Amino acid sequence: MYSDVIGHADETLTANRLVRANSADLRAHTNALMLTYRAHRFPQVCGASDASITPRTTDVDRAAMMRSKIRSGALPRPAETPEKCWVGKGTKRLCDGCGAALAPDDLEYELDISSGGILLFDANCLAAWSGLRAERMAGSDAID
Repeated sequence: MYSDVIGHADETLTANRLVRANSADLRAHTNALMLTYRAHRFPQVCGASDASITPRTTDVDRAAMMRSKIRSGALPRPAETPEKCWVGKGTKRLCDGCGAALAPDDLEYELDISSGGILLFDANCLAAWSGLRAERMAGSDAID
């Protein structure tokens, strides 16, 4: 009586070992297939960019560009310190200094000026704007 149960248990144990060995082989084969064909699952897309189209300008070019915009009236004269300055991540709006879109990775500076307007600059244009303001405060108005 017990010999039949023991024989059945041995058969079950042997079948279980075979199933476990087969599942380990299947798991290894599946992992190899996933690594082989993963590149096909997520194809690479090329040809588009959020980068600004305008080429990078030097500080001298940037200051000259801002002087030109001030002369034409596109930017107000930097007379005094802005009332408020807000700093945050770029919102893809255009910089008032160079005209480049401010990417989310860049910092954007939003200045509330006394005449009621708002100016939006990137870090380099803010530095150029501050330099023009310092020149004007020192008495050498190089804008005209």
